[in-house]
Amino acid sequence: LTAEVIDVNATLSVGYGDFTAEFQNQIVTDLIGEPGDSGSALLDMVGPNLVGLLFAGSSYVTIHNHIGNVLDAMGVTTTPPMNGAESVSVPLLLSNALLMMSLI
Repeated sequence: LTAEVIDVNATLSVGYGDFTAEFQNQIVTDLIGEPGDSGSALLDMVGPNLVGLLFAGSSYVTIHNHIGNVLDAMGVTTTPPMNGAESVSVPLLLSNALLMMSLI
């Protein structure tokens, strides 16, 4: 299975029952996630380094939080600091399968 990174700085709305929440600075890929895959790690091919966390999707795309934003929200720091995915090709570790992706 392969997927493409569509955007690394997307702003989008996600519906949650009776309300919709807006999320900024999100990583969007082709449809590769399924219900229950939330929390799957997005890794780059350099380290591999953790660069994102799968959290939502639709019939067409899968959405990931940048890991730096997740760690900041949780008050977690790393040594050395984690880098973003703006200039690297990335695979996605999803349900024990390595899915290769590249930025477009």
